[in-house]
Amino acid sequence: MISLQPESRSIRPAAARWVCTVLLALCAGLAGCRDRSPPTPRPGAAPPAAGFPRTVALPDGSEVELADRPRRVVVANTALVDASLELLATDRIVALCDQARTWSSLAAHPEIWAGRPTFRHFDAETILAYSPDLVLCSPFSQLETVHVLRGLGIQVVKLADPTTIDELGPRLTLLGRLFDTEERAAELRQDLDARIAALRTRAASREHRPSLVAYSRLGEEGWTMGSGTLIHAAIELAGFENAVAAVGREGARRLPLEDLLALDPEWLLVPAAFGEEDGLSQSSVQRDPRLARLRARRNDRIVAIHPWLFSTTSHEIVTAAEQLAVRLD
Repeated sequence: MISLQPESRSIRPAAARWVCTVLLALCAGLAGCRDRSPPTPRPGAAPPAAGFPRTVALPDGSEVELADRPRRVVVANTALVDASLELLATDRIVALCDQARTWSSLAAHPEIWAGRPTFRHFDAETILAYSPDLVLCSPFSQLETVHVLRGLGIQVVKLADPTTIDELGPRLTLLGRLFDTEERAAELRQDLDARIAALRTRAASREHRPSLVAYSRLGEEGWTMGSGTLIHAAIELAGFENAVAAVGREGARRLPLEDLLALDPEWLLVPAAFGEEDGLSQSSVQRDPRLARLRARRNDRIVAIHPWLFSTTSHEIVTAAEQLAVRLD
């Protein structure tokens, strides 16, 4: 019987810089009492860029008011790093979350951000040090920090990670509007849409969709991804069937060895050895004697891709799908 235990979530305590937080929160509270309409430019200040101020609609139904073209952007969500680097000149990005060095395209191309600022903690004191005019984060980012930044007049945009392929193009368009780089965003989206269409055409032409499990190993604990995840969408886009989703499982889940053996997929997708990923996932499925009878192992159908592609929730998931689809050709 396949149990596939659901992921448990835990919330880390906020950093205990209480003096600074209290002072900033007080300022935020005072600022929050003011009129929230776009600020009036100071006498002698440079006029806003063409097309500003502008209102940008967000996927959750809310709106963000931008008084001028963002010139000092902080990206605090790894899912938004790849698109930000493609849409913005690096001098308009003042800092990235530290995880971007490992879990975005920077893992493969570190020279793009060599010597540039990154931060480990999303707290108000850290973010304010970069003097941002736009902060991108996720809905799970520290609410305290978001409240303080907004209270001080800094625009903070929270964007949830996409879970379907069809969300990727609109995400590029949205970021292009936020950054005032609509033309570049349209070019990227056109290219992305063409690549997705080509993969869908190729997948539709296949007579058989082989079963596949995306598998990673942390110590003795195995993990997989069911439906409702972007890696699941990539598996289907590449022309495979996600064996975990096929038995009705959703999201990130623990996958004990006995359950992997019960699923016995025709193919396995694993993260390759790189950086923080020590290669345990790949080596375990190739060498663990308990997995010797897996069809994927017996038939040498184990696909290893870069860990950042295995875990990405950016538009680069299409690159992962392309690398996976090649193995079926």
